[in-house]
Amino acid sequence: MRSPSPRYTFLGFQVLALMDQGEQWSYDEAMDALEDGGNVLGALDERFGSAIDLSLYGQEERIEIHEHFAGLANAVDSRRKFGVENSGLALIVAYCFELIQRELRE
Repeated sequence: MRSPSPRYTFLGFQVLALMDQGEQWSYDEAMDALEDGGNVLGALDERFGSAIDLSLYGQEERIEIHEHFAGLANAVDSRRKFGVENSGLALIVAYCFELIQRELRE
């Protein structure tokens, strides 16, 4: 398994590229994908297709990423902590930053 930093850095860059292309994913759509039993990377794959490349992530890693993001969704007020309340894509990037910071603190 790779260190979390490259995992989340790559994902953050992929999502930033979507944002740069003008793609939209609402905050509510992202939160729906983060609900119990969801699959946030699967939802990104389904919504954006070939515009995002998540082929680097195997099933186990996808589950782990989802669990980390779902934990943040349940525990963190994204508006207060990250300044994110409208864009689901911005939320995913903020979660990537947060998890990289957490790794650096450990």
